[in-house]
Amino acid sequence: MPAMGFCEWIAAGRAIAEGQLTRYSEKAHFTDEFERALCLQTGARHALAVTSGTDALIASLAAAGIGPGDEVLVPAYTWMATATAPVMVGAVPILVDINETLTIDPEDIERKITPYTRAIIPVHMGNAPCDMDAIMAIAKSTASS
Repeated sequence: MPAMGFCEWIAAGRAIAEGQLTRYSEKAHFTDEFERALCLQTGARHALAVTSGTDALIASLAAAGIGPGDEVLVPAYTWMATATAPVMVGAVPILVDINETLTIDPEDIERKITPYTRAIIPVHMGNAPCDMDAIMAIAKSTASS
């Protein structure tokens, strides 16, 4: 885990001292400032700070319009948040086999795609990246058909 530097300690101390630990109070401004700075640094038009990776997955699926009746392909070997996120937006997680890298198997992705498939959540495991080239090729060919 990266160590916090002096500037981070000062910023965290200010937020705690002012009691601004959420985005929803009258005086809250730290989250808005962070999101604006992140947009400037990355060139993104929008940024949303969330509390966890689970919330990030849920927000991403919701933003993509994933919902009831949709299927989301997830690896069978993963953290529970990967399969929980689709459920939280009303979609159905579909377990996809893993291969020898312990990551989602592109060949099984192709077998699991149905007319209801709307998303694939690849998860890199144990310092082994998924075969993103193969996964993206499948996603692109499925989206165009």
